[in-house]
Amino acid sequence: MWITATFYYDDGTPATGLSPLPLVYIWNIGTKALIINGLSSEEISNGTYRYWFDEVSGQAYHTLFDTGVVSELSGRYSIGDSEPDYNIAIQNIQTTSSNIETYSIELSGTLQTVKTNTETIETSITNLDTSVTNEILALSGSLNTNIDDSETVLKNDILATSGALNTSITNSTNTLSNIILATSGSLVIDIQNLSGVLMNELTTVYTGVTEVAGQVWDIILTQHVTTGTTGEALSNAVNASNDFKGYGK
Repeated sequence: MWITATFYYDDGTPATGLSPLPLVYIWNIGTKALIINGLSSEEISNGTYRYWFDEVSGQAYHTLFDTGVVSELSGRYSIGDSEPDYNIAIQNIQTTSSNIETYSIELSGTLQTVKTNTETIETSITNLDTSVTNEILALSGSLNTNIDDSETVLKNDILATSGALNTSITNSTNTLSNIILATSGSLVIDIQNLSGVLMNELTTVYTGVTEVAGQVWDIILTQHVTTGTTGEALSNAVNASNDFKGYGK
């Protein structure tokens, strides 16, 4: 607040242009504390001087302007008291209320923005959830299709491989059978040929043995054939036998 003081000379004319300027002293009446201690004031006009003081609402103050020693000045001091100014407090309350109202409006707008943003986020989350679900379902369907296709291809491959394997086994069996039959036929022929050769050999051996036996027998009989002996009887039997073998040739 502004506090003022006016000074006059003895003849009643305003004391303008005082130098040095009057000094200001201010006390808090309630606490008796000296708040402003000898600060310079400033001249307004017509002997009036002023000082700006930031008072505290609800407090009373005692003020003193001191011009110092000035000749022909009617009074060196100007003293005044100020009553508590509750208007400042009321204005402060009004200002605070206005600010609160402004803040409330701003807060309401902010809350509305937050609500809108929250709803937007919820919608985005819902859309994202739906999108993800659709993607999962699409991928699942595609995966199932791929699995089914792969299973079908695998079955076809297995069937084709099984068919080829059966054919190969059948062919191998037929080939083996043919080889066995060919080998068996060749073996039979070889056995037959060998049997024939063996029979010929046996016949030759038999013939040789027979001839040797006959020669031995002839020698034996020749040495022992005497009329009326057993040797004669055996010789006659052999001769009869030989005649019988040659019969019908």
